[in-house]
This record gives sequence, C-alpha cells and structure tokens, in this order.
Amino acid sequence: MGSYQYDRNRRKSNKKKSYLLQKTLISLVLVTAILFNAVYVVYNSFISRINFVDPPSNSDISFTDFDVSYTDLEDDSDNIPDDVIVSTEDVTMYLLVGSDSRIGTDAQSRSDSLIIAAVDRKHKKIKLISLMRDMLVKIPGKGYNRINAAYSFDSGRKDMTLSYTRKTIKANFGIDVEKLVVIDFTGFKKIIDMMGGVEMTLNAAEAKYMCSHKVYGKFPRFSKGAGKYTLSGAEALNYARMRKVGNSDFERTERQRKMISAMINKMKDQSYIKMASMIHEALGYVITNVSQGEILGLAFDAPNLLNYDIVQYRIPVDGTFNFKSVIIGGTKCSILWANYKWNATHLKSFIYDDDMTYANSKKKAKATIPYLPNSVEEANKTTTTTQASGSDTQNTEAQAQSLDNAA
Repeated sequence: MGSYQYDRNRRKSNKKKSYLLQKTLISLVLVTAILFNAVYVVYNSFISRINFVDPPSNSDISFTDFDVSYTDLEDDSDNIPDDVIVSTEDVTMYLLVGSDSRIGTDAQSRSDSLIIAAVDRKHKKIKLISLMRDMLVKIPGKGYNRINAAYSFDSGRKDMTLSYTRKTIKANFGIDVEKLVVIDFTGFKKIIDMMGGVEMTLNAAEAKYMCSHKVYGKFPRFSKGAGKYTLSGAEALNYARMRKVGNSDFERTERQRKMISAMINKMKDQSYIKMASMIHEALGYVITNVSQGEILGLAFDAPNLLNYDIVQYRIPVDGTFNFKSVIIGGTKCSILWANYKWNATHLKSFIYDDDMTYANSKKKAKATIPYLPNSVEEANKTTTTTQASGSDTQNTEAQAQSLDNAA
C-alpha cells in the first residue's frame, strides 16, 4: 500500500514539474517573440528613415590618376602621397559633408565643409579633420581646382556616391574614405532644433556678427556680447558658416569642429532612450552609404563611443602651405597651395598612430612648398584627361567654377 501511494505521489509530482516546464518554455518563447518583434520594429524604424545612396547612372566614368606629366610643376611627383590608407578594425573613417543643397535635386551644390571623422577604437578617440575648401588640388580627370569644386562636379552629375570628391581626397592625401554622410543646411538646422539647441561660447566679434548677418538672419539677443549661448538651428548654421570673423576660413573650420564636438557632448547627457530617439530623428536628414547593419551597431554602441575623447586636426597644417592668387577659368582666385605629401604623411600618423604633434593646431610645422605657376590653365594645359561627356562636362565645369567664385 505504501509503495502504491509513493508511486502515485511521484507521478503527480512529475506531472506538476512537466506542467511547470511547459509553462516556462511557452513563456520564454513568448518573451523571445516579443523581444524579437520589438527589435525588428526598432530596426525598421531606424532604417526606414535613412536616405541611402544609390549608384550614379553614369558610374562607369573613368578617372586619370595623375599618370600624366605636368611640365610646369617641377616637383609635382614629390607632392603625391606614397601610399593609401583605408579604414581598419581599429579605425573607421567617415567623410562628413555639409552642402548648401541636397545632392540629387536639380540644383548644383557646393560643399561648405569637408570633415573626415576617424573613430579610433584602439585609442578611444574621435578625430575630426577639416579639409580647407580653398586648397588647390588635382581633381582626377579634371585637373587643378579648389577642393570643393570636386563636390560641384558630383552634384552636377547627381552622383550621391561622391566619386570625384572621394577620389580627390584619395589622390591628394592618400586617404581612401569609403563611408560618407551628407547633410544639407535645412537638415542641419532641424537636427540642432531637435536636440534642443547646442551650447557654444562666442567671443565679442562672433556675437556682433550674429546680430548683423544679412543672409542667414539677424539675431538681436547676441547684442549683449561675448558669452555662452544655447544656439537654435538657424543660429547654429549662422555660427558655423561665418567666415569674415577672425582668421577667415581657418577659424570657420574650427567653429565647425567645435559645433560637432558640442553636439556629441550634448548627446552624452541624454538617457539611452532619449539618445536613441535623437539618433532616430537625425537619420532622416542625412544621405549615407553606410550599411544598415553598421548604422544599427553604431546606434547601440553610442553610449560607449560618445565617451571617447574628441581631438581636432586641420589640413593643411600651419607652416606647410602658402597663400596664392591664381587664374582659374579666367578668374583670379585666392587659394591655399600646400605640401600635400607632407600633410598626407603626418595625417596618417595622427589617424593611425595617435600622433598628437600637430593636433588642435598647437604646433607649426616646417615644410618646403612646391612651385606653382600663377595660371591654373598653364598647369593644366599638358594634362590628358578622360571626360565623362563633351558639352555636359564643360557645362558642369563652368557651373562648378561659378559656384566657387560665389563662395
């Protein structure tokens, strides 16, 4: 009798355990399904907002990679970088482009800012490198022009992969930046407003400019002078674009790097949910070729990346360039002519080896500046290039030069 009762109780106990196990498994399946669905919804929500780059219709355009002779530039071969660096497991590089209109529209646009952002996971730093837009460089397939003309050629072809811009950076600085992020002025203002503004410290001259600029709006509240201000989107655009304050384009690019740093610091203070919401909103205002998986990975890793130190760099480095006036397209233009090989070598050391010698413009270098003739046509006249098409290419070049002259 006792044995029978024992067996009966054991069967009941096993049934109860089996029932509990089934309930547990069903609960786990339901929770997993809910979590998977939530992740899927979040993923689609993020990805659906992104304007991904489509290949240009004339993507078979060929470029001449400086395999021709430039008889008027005696030291030209010594001014070409020896090798090319790319993103690695430790360092990922992104080309950040600020444009006065969105590529893909009917309007030809120019780049107002060109910044390489290097995310250095080895040294836990975000490195912001400005490329001065008035540098005279060789644009593959086009000859000599200011570097922001490359972007004009891209926009004229509605090439959202920025073929000319990326190849120009690669040819002159030995940096192959495959990942790009483009934002226009409207998107920039909306992102700043969405963040609730960014805090910047303005000096007296900058505050005076904010009160009086005729194009991007006058902001009377800055009449109180130097100090800390929380800038709205429209104010931030005016601040980042001001050129006739301080040391011209040199301080303008510095203000742009400071603005990006301030935006990153603003993100640091947000909760993860708020941070994810801000990233989600910002994605709707950019064009990029960064993959969906990488974007999601960056979003989830944002709390870690935002704690990296931010350091700044500018190309060309002080002491490695001259101010020149040259004739481009029949018009006299002010440009920067640099020792690009020197700059390329030290830029690579900064990005990969964490060499801080010339970071934050804290040290002036000494470099020999190659010879440059006064006329860019003179430098270009012996160049043999492969053009995309006849009259269309000529029109694009003329429009690009017109945009540069208006800058």
